[in-house]
Amino acid sequence: MDQLKTLILLILTSIIILMLVSCSKTEREIAEEACKRDDAASCEKLGIMWSKGEGGPKDIKKALEYFNTACMGGIKKRCHTIGLTYLKGLGVPKNIAKAKAFFEKACDDSYAVGCKDAALIWKEGIDGFPSLETARNYLNRACEKGDLEGCFESGLMLWQGEGGAADELKGLKHLQEACDGGHKEACSKWKSFTKIHEKESKKTILIPLKSLSEIKGKSQYEILHSAGLLRTALREHSEKGYKIPKALTGLSNLLIKALADVLEKPSPPEKPVYEKPGYTGAKRFSGRYEGKYDGGFLGKDGIVVKSGSKYYVILEAVLKDTSFLSLFTDRVSGYATPKGETIKLNIGRSGRDAEVLEVADKETYRDDQRSFKEEVRDSKRQYKESLQAYREELSTYKKEKVKYENDPAVKERDRALSLLPSEAEKALSALSEELENAQE
Repeated sequence: MDQLKTLILLILTSIIILMLVSCSKTEREIAEEACKRDDAASCEKLGIMWSKGEGGPKDIKKALEYFNTACMGGIKKRCHTIGLTYLKGLGVPKNIAKAKAFFEKACDDSYAVGCKDAALIWKEGIDGFPSLETARNYLNRACEKGDLEGCFESGLMLWQGEGGAADELKGLKHLQEACDGGHKEACSKWKSFTKIHEKESKKTILIPLKSLSEIKGKSQYEILHSAGLLRTALREHSEKGYKIPKALTGLSNLLIKALADVLEKPSPPEKPVYEKPGYTGAKRFSGRYEGKYDGGFLGKDGIVVKSGSKYYVILEAVLKDTSFLSLFTDRVSGYATPKGETIKLNIGRSGRDAEVLEVADKETYRDDQRSFKEEVRDSKRQYKESLQAYREELSTYKKEKVKYENDPAVKERDRALSLLPSEAEKALSALSEELENAQE
């Protein structure tokens, strides 16, 4: 029993000793043990303690080591802290290159202030490597992440075209975002730049407005074209966030009525065009021999002709002579004279002889004659059908044209279009006066 009591007493004593040893560790020591276990928050805490001298001596270099560990561990704020330390030379020599690198690291980790401070180094070039284009990019990122100063500086660069092409609309947007967040200087710039931009936007309306005002007495198509250009200019003005100038309110409403109706109301019918069907290709040759009527037809092998009781073929090889073929574009008259197994043909007035190189049989002649007659019939039928279809289309067109011309909506649209030039002339005078007064 005594042995058991002794054992229990020893155990309790050991526990008390361990507790006392644990309690004797400083806050720095506890944080350091946690930092060694890759606890980024503890590393950050250690950095703060060393930088302020809390719980022990102050050592900026030691603090930077722990801040660096915290930075690499994902605490983006401490990347920025290191950058500021090197930028201002707080306890360490100034090192702009290191400062910029840590600001960029903070920016890449979505820390807005890091983007802004990196941008300012790039813009001012205090490290000897200025780049307005890079500065503009970092300021844009700072603004996107919600930094008011970043939005302000970005807005100025965009408006003035520093580091790239001017983008006045985006510049105004960034300035407005900074103003909405409470940046007073941004509010002042935004109001001033907005007045300038709105005035310039109004000036772009003057050109199509003047064009429309000078088009009196022109065709409806020309009025529509000029009206369309003016409508585009007004739409672009509105898309910039500006109201339609008072001088153009009435004209704008008339434009909407005239141009919107172009799409909604009926379009004028198109007059049909008659296309006569092409000739089928059937050609006939006719002539006389010894006082008797003879004829011939353009067959598949050439021209088949009859002379007396005999039938002859002028082969395709002969027909390829274009000067000869040109005689057969329509019906041709001529004479055929026998000469052995061939004949000579004196065609038309040309006095040209063409030898028939092959003797044909009666059946070939009859086949070509039947084909010719069928082609002629088909050609006449196609012509009648096409003419009838054209007459029907023409009749429909005339009815649609009368209906279109009497449509009240079309009349109202045409009236609106006719008023546009005179209304544009009034609006041009009023807008010009408005811009002159604004300049004064």
